[in-house]
Amino acid sequence: MVSMLEDMVLRYTDGAPRLRAYLLELLDGQALRTLRLTSRVLHDMVDHHPDRMFSQLLVFAPWSDRRDAESLKAVAPFCHNITVKVGCNEQRRTERRAPEPHENRPSNGSPRVIAVRGTSARYLWRNIRQALSSSISSSVSSSSMPVSSDQFSAVTRSTNSSIPPAPDRTSQKSAQLLWKSIFSRCQQLRGVTINIMGDPGWPGRTGVEDALVMVRAALETSQLSHVRSIQFTPIHAMGIMHVRWSGLGAIGTDLESVPTYKLWQNLHTLNIQLRNPFLKRHELSRSQQAMCKKILYDYLRSFAATLKCLRFVWMDDDGPSPITLDLEPELIGNRQPIVWSVLEEMCLGNIQLPHRTITLLPERTVNPDVRVRMLRSTHKHSMAVFGDEDAWVEVLLNYAPHSMDRERVNRQASSLYSQ
Repeated sequence: MVSMLEDMVLRYTDGAPRLRAYLLELLDGQALRTLRLTSRVLHDMVDHHPDRMFSQLLVFAPWSDRRDAESLKAVAPFCHNITVKVGCNEQRRTERRAPEPHENRPSNGSPRVIAVRGTSARYLWRNIRQALSSSISSSVSSSSMPVSSDQFSAVTRSTNSSIPPAPDRTSQKSAQLLWKSIFSRCQQLRGVTINIMGDPGWPGRTGVEDALVMVRAALETSQLSHVRSIQFTPIHAMGIMHVRWSGLGAIGTDLESVPTYKLWQNLHTLNIQLRNPFLKRHELSRSQQAMCKKILYDYLRSFAATLKCLRFVWMDDDGPSPITLDLEPELIGNRQPIVWSVLEEMCLGNIQLPHRTITLLPERTVNPDVRVRMLRSTHKHSMAVFGDEDAWVEVLLNYAPHSMDRERVNRQASSLYSQ
């Protein structure tokens, strides 16, 4: 039986304003997707607006066998912006047990205590027995549903670990082809956001980096001609090493024998929130700290001739400025200053010695009208700064028209940064 709402939106197509068009204009993408699931009538009506429903997609890496790749491929042609969460243990989060009604909560209501109780030894062993019994029964009868190795290992791994087990070469190759088949269908893609949940220290190459390399290689080889913006929020030092695309030190895969780097050369905007590896708790040696700065320098230098907007923010604590990396003690005398040929906008946050950056920036940019903004201290630890105009304060570099001398500009820039 057709409901009153369905009858109304189906019949009322004449007049001004048209109710159906007016209703659809008021609904955002999430509301349209919810309406689509209500009934077949509304499903068919909303399906005429795929660009609004599927313009923004969220996917997880490494790819889980439980995810529906075919459905994602079907909506990928309508995607304009995609977010990839790398190293996020989606399976463990969805399998986390809800608290039982008879369980007594602690008096302080601590969520940490509740989470530990939800993964008690008895609960873990119960899931292990279930996984074993399901696996044994699946080998006996082909009609039963087997438990994937990822699901079994997710139960037996430590609850603090976010690093998936290293895949074998066959599964790695199939994962690379899967990611490429997904991105190749995103021909309307304009922007890519990659959230990397890696160790901010120096862990070496783990499952997180393996998944990141697969995603990077798929992006590079999918011929995404409209992508002009890539955002890493956050990324860690080892992640920077694995997204490098220029030079002999760049890490590649066997996805194609001759990868293409046109994606990175076509970028206009690069946003980076970098986890600070130089904190004492990460215990990096002096050589490792020097290596981190050299890798970051080489990575940023690869964009110097093409990038129009660079937004760079350190997380956890202040770090060296990306504009003056050549002046770091480990690099001074061994690296030349990076000169930005077409840069039009620079946004920096949580950098050390900001006055030095502001002083030297006019000498390291070809464009004389570069817009420079600094992150306010009130947003020092915010994860959503790139889309928040209130998070930034303008810094004046072109002082000549205002009859201001360099010393006055430096004092003003320093005080602005401290706001």
